Amino acid sequence: MDRRQERTREALFSALNRLLEKKHFSELSVQELLDEANIGRSTFYAHFRTKEDVARQLCAEFLGHIFAPAPKDARHTHHTCTACFAQGVCQAHNQPGFECALCHILCHLKDNQARLAILFTEAGGSLFVREFRRHLEELFERGILRPTSALSPALPRDFLLNTLAGSFLEMVRWWLRGHLDCPSESLARWFVATYAAVIAEPGTGALNEES
Repeated sequence: MDRRQERTREALFSALNRLLEKKHFSELSVQELLDEANIGRSTFYAHFRTKEDVARQLCAEFLGHIFAPAPKDARHTHHTCTACFAQGVCQAHNQPGFECALCHILCHLKDNQARLAILFTEAGGSLFVREFRRHLEELFERGILRPTSALSPALPRDFLLNTLAGSFLEMVRWWLRGHLDCPSESLARWFVATYAAVIAEPGTGALNEES
C-alpha cells in the first residue's frame, strides 16, 4: 500500500470516528463520510464499496494487530505478549502467560482509547463489537480454558467461551467509560481471579494440550 492509499484510509477511519460521536453508524451516509474526510467519490470507490467496508477494514486492521502473535525476535513488552497464551509464565513480567496476554490487549485499547471508545458504544453499531468478541472467543479457546471434562459440573464449551468473551467486553466498556486510571495489570488479574474455576493452570491450557 502506497502513502496516498494510507492517507486515504486514515482520513476515512478518523472521519468515521468523529461522525460516530454525533450519530449512530446506521444513520451515516457515504456522502457524509466523504465530506468529513474531505475526499472525492472516485477516490472512495477506488478502495471501498460501502461504509460497511470502511468499518470492516478498520476492525480488521486494528484487531489483527492486537491479536497477532508477537514476532519471536520482538522486544518483549506487554505490547508483544499475545504469544504468552502459549506459555505457562511470562518471564518478562512474572505473570501467568494468559494474564500477560490480556494485559497486551488492554494496553492496546488504552493507547487507542480516543479512537476506539466510541466503537464500543451503540453509536458504533455492532460490527466492531461483534468482531472483537469473535477474536476474544478464538483466543480464549486456544489458550486458557480448562478441558470441559475437568470441570465439575461439566459445562458446554461454547457457553464458557460466550460468557468469558461477553464479560471481558463489558469490563472493557466499563474501563473506557471512565476508569482508565485502573492499571491494565489489575484488570487482567481481576478477570483471571473471577473465572479461576474455568481457567487452566499455567502451562496446561488448550495450546499446551495440542503441543
